Amino acid sequence: MIKLRPHHLLCIEFFEGKGYDTKHIENMFLVFKSLNEEDSFTLTGELDDICSCCHNRINNRCKTQEKVLRYDKSMKDILNLEYDKEYSYRELETAVGEKIDYLLNETCTDCQWAYICHRKK
Repeated sequence: MIKLRPHHLLCIEFFEGKGYDTKHIENMFLVFKSLNEEDSFTLTGELDDICSCCHNRINNRCKTQEKVLRYDKSMKDILNLEYDKEYSYRELETAVGEKIDYLLNETCTDCQWAYICHRKK
């Protein structure tokens, strides 16, 4: 079962493969493909399957831990999600799409990649 952090639901929508090494980019696309094939995933408040190859992962923590926890909390609260619960990716993809402007403006205010998301929405 795939594990995802809440804020990665936004990252998946707009990911272009910028700023990361090849291993991380390939892993992101593998996770996306798996989500589309399996549809279900478990929401986690910890490192997830996307984090597994990220260069920001240091000693089982994110180098930007405070920021990603804030992003996760925002997404979790806005979409009324619960950790350690199984969700349908397609259902949450729809929910994210319905609130995309609000989510981007409330969740990712200081994300270095926000310009990509705002440009593509």
